[in-house]
Parts: sequence; C-alpha cells; structure tokens
Amino acid sequence: MKTCFATDFHIGGENNRPELLALFDHLTARPPDLLILGGDIGDPWEATWPEILASRPWQSLQKLVAKRTELGLPTIWFPVNHDYGGKPEYLPGAQLATSYTVGKWVFMHGYEFSLDWGIGPIDNVAFWIARHRPGLMVPICHALFKTPAQALNHEAQSYRDKGNWQIETGHSRARQYAQKTGLNVAVGHFHTRTLEQGFFCDAGHNLGGTS
Repeated sequence: MKTCFATDFHIGGENNRPELLALFDHLTARPPDLLILGGDIGDPWEATWPEILASRPWQSLQKLVAKRTELGLPTIWFPVNHDYGGKPEYLPGAQLATSYTVGKWVFMHGYEFSLDWGIGPIDNVAFWIARHRPGLMVPICHALFKTPAQALNHEAQSYRDKGNWQIETGHSRARQYAQKTGLNVAVGHFHTRTLEQGFFCDAGHNLGGTS
C-alpha cells in the first residue's frame, strides 16, 4: 500500500500558492492508497477560517479529497497545533484524527514532542482561544510577528537553523518514543526533512512516503 504523508502547508488567505496547486494536481493524477494530511494544513492564526476556505489552495485541496472519496481512497487530517479547531465540514470526506498507525509506522503531527508545545501552558492557552475565540488568533499572531508573511518567515528561518534547540529536543523525544513503542515515527511540525535509519521521518513542508 502506498501511503503519502504531507504536512505544514499553512494555508492562509492566499489566492494562489503555485507549489500547492501543483502538488494537489499531482496527487489527483497519481493518487496514493492513503493520504495523511499531518497537521498545520490550514493556518487560522494567519487568516480566518472563512478566508482560508475561500482561498484557491484550500478549494483545490477540497476537490482533491472529494475525488479521493469518489474513488474510495481514505484521507486522514490531523487538525492540531496551527489548524486546531478544524471541522469535518472544512474538508468533506477527510477523517479527522490526532495520529494514525499503518503497520509499523505511526504518523503524528509532531508538536507532541516539542518542548514549547508538548508540555507547558502554551498549547492549553492557544487551543482554548482557537476553540472559543478563533477570531482572536489572527490579531494575536499579527501583534507578535507584525504580519502573516513575517510570522511564516520568522518560523521558517528559526526551524531551518540546524542548531535550533526546538528541532534537536523534539527529534530526540520522537526517537525515544520510537524506541519505547517499537514503532517507526513520522512527524511534521519542525519544518525540516529528516530520515534516519528508516525508523524516524520528519516530513516538514514536504512529502514523505512509505509502502
């Protein structure tokens, strides 16, 4: 079985994201048996959900999932971290989950292993706001990072720094989880690309696959 794992698109209110549109066209033309959208697919911290749903990338993603549903092919979506609060009607046909296991592989978003998210009050506060006052996330993000584009650039630069403590500690905790459970672990969240000895994969902004 061909499984495709894709994470961290961070779709906001953009009218056009050529790289995502090309990806969705590819996945429509050559559909994997299982598509796992591993979190931070939409980003209601950068734009409101109505803006996200009206964007061309999200509408293209909806068409992709609808086509997969017609073909009887499952799609899994982890609405966690940035897209926490995502609802089934936002992506009809997709099954919502927080993790998914296929054979010896467990797919997770990865925020669970991050010291600034997996433990401490940050996730509790942010998730409460996302659930009860979703409109507040956009101005909070803008206040912290000035503009959505600056927020994404700041995050990308931080995560791509090879010495970044968030990546190192998060990956270390994921490896420990893999060793403890005996499962192979695939995550996103950290926006890097890593494949280590076949038991740990960080898909980041990209695609990972197992068969």
